Amino acid sequence: MGGESPLLDGCLERLAAQTEPPGVVFLVDDSPQGTIAERPGVQMLRSRGRGPYAARNAGWRASQADVVLFLDVRSRPRPEWVQRLGDALAQPEVSLASSDVRVIGGSSLGSRVGQHHRFFRREVYTRDGLFRPYAPTCNLGARREALEAVGGFREVRSSADVDMCWRILADPRRQLVSLAEPLMEWVARDRLRDYFEQNYRYGKAHYSMYANWAAEGAPQKDVMPYREITRRGVRLGVRTARAGIVRRDGEEFVGCLREAGGLAYELGYRGASGKPGPSTALGPT
Repeated sequence: MGGESPLLDGCLERLAAQTEPPGVVFLVDDSPQGTIAERPGVQMLRSRGRGPYAARNAGWRASQADVVLFLDVRSRPRPEWVQRLGDALAQPEVSLASSDVRVIGGSSLGSRVGQHHRFFRREVYTRDGLFRPYAPTCNLGARREALEAVGGFREVRSSADVDMCWRILADPRRQLVSLAEPLMEWVARDRLRDYFEQNYRYGKAHYSMYANWAAEGAPQKDVMPYREITRRGVRLGVRTARAGIVRRDGEEFVGCLREAGGLAYELGYRGASGKPGPSTALGPT
């Protein structure tokens, strides 16, 4: 990310439009050379390419606030976001707060598939969390004392937000509140390749995460055999080609690509399991 960033500027514009000012805003530049230009009214920090969760650790540790709100450059908080999450965290038993997220697509195929997928829909990390609830750091409020109690995020590439939430919620005195309203919007990635790589990366991270928490009772889902992944991929390829011939901007075509994202996830999940199988060129950036 260079000195000019429409994504970043869009996020900061939404923060400036909050009904309740967010207080000190820390912008953490994780580019290796520190190339993001400073913005007025924002305190710049540099984490020098150590990864997204190292950047988030740098941000909350620099703050002196009792409540820390996390988002990323693709986040577009609605005007009442700061106020509503702050009100939730004012309850003494609440250590984490979030809301539903509405993914925003665009004209590109990749962004339309991302919008169809809805990565951060609320039921995934509350009802369907399988072990403990959690919330993504594109839309997360946390009490400082809870962050300090667990040492913040583990500095890995993906899913450290899940792991941190689970560590915080291991203490039964701490709760997560997830508001049903979509107080956050999130801009989907433009490129289809990035969408597939995101799914692949999540698959790898989720296998490792559940393996690390197995002793605490986290269930590990079965690894899909390569033969089954291949079979589904071939059938899906035929369906995708047919749908694309009929209408490349149609719902059926987009839905097929969404299913392909699910197979990318399964490839990542299986790859992280360490079980032998054929190599694949698909991998995270």
